Amino acid sequence: MMVRWFKSFFVVSSLVLFSVISSSTWAVDVSEGYLKIMNSVVVLKTIVHEQQVSPQGITEKKTSELGSGVIIDPKGLVLTASHVVNLAESIEVTFKTGETTTAKVVSSSYLADVALIQLETVPESISVSSLGDSDKLKVGQEVFLVGAPYGLEHTLSVGNVSGRRVYDDLISMEFIQTDAAINSGSSGGPMYTTEGELVGIVSHIRSRSGGNEGLGFVASINMIEDLLLNRPPSWIGADIIPIKGELARALNVPHSQGLLVQRVAKGSPAERLGLKPGILPVQIPGAADIMIGGDVIIQVGPHPIFVSKDGFLNVRDYLSSRDGPLQLTVWRGGEWVILYGEN
Repeated sequence: MMVRWFKSFFVVSSLVLFSVISSSTWAVDVSEGYLKIMNSVVVLKTIVHEQQVSPQGITEKKTSELGSGVIIDPKGLVLTASHVVNLAESIEVTFKTGETTTAKVVSSSYLADVALIQLETVPESISVSSLGDSDKLKVGQEVFLVGAPYGLEHTLSVGNVSGRRVYDDLISMEFIQTDAAINSGSSGGPMYTTEGELVGIVSHIRSRSGGNEGLGFVASINMIEDLLLNRPPSWIGADIIPIKGELARALNVPHSQGLLVQRVAKGSPAERLGLKPGILPVQIPGAADIMIGGDVIIQVGPHPIFVSKDGFLNVRDYLSSRDGPLQLTVWRGGEWVILYGEN
């Protein structure tokens, strides 16, 4: 009886001891890292206008959207996700202290889903997140995210790096996969190492339920530096999708390739230029819904649109080096139209 009791005691004691050792070995306290960065994380509230077809004709719908961002410069530059601000008519920024200000988009990479905005006023209470090196991240390494899921501002979630996803399409892109919780309102929020170094910006999730299922994707900070900080592209204020082949022919575009305008932000360079957005949603088999009825951009300056890496680079280099008004050639309602603007 004594031997049986001793064996049971030994097993229970071993399990408790293993649990304590495992917890102390694997659990990482990120409270110091959070305290270090919390005043650099902001909540973004945007107003977006959209046109749509209704029985009454073309109508406008105004919606309010929520996202997050992080201050990376003492002069008030904030990194966020492009889909949070790219079409925003207005952006309200709320700080950890409860103070608010407005902001304007200064640069955006729609393909990589990252954007840079400028605060109109910069409170003294802010802090700045220091950029880390996302190339040093290892699969299995613990990281933490801060955002405003469902409006719960400055919420922290902890997880691990689950993988790296590199895409070499029109531009080279890298997303860090993580199982840290990401929900609506988290988009644009920062991802940190446990030491509080900024290594990414929350982009999107893959989910069948619409909520967090542990498949989150974060734009890597090294990619962001290359695409957005070292050579920032201009903000146009339009969502566009590349079209070619059968889709271009179905839309009666007299060019093999182009850029179909989906939506245009109120007050943006795209609106001032006169770009027309799509007005009718359609479902393309094997693809997401698209908006048709808007302009198809055929040429940017002297460069015809080609849906390829070289074509994209030609257009990017033209936009960054041109001297004079921007010129776009679009296909609209069966006619060629040339648009001019300062952008």
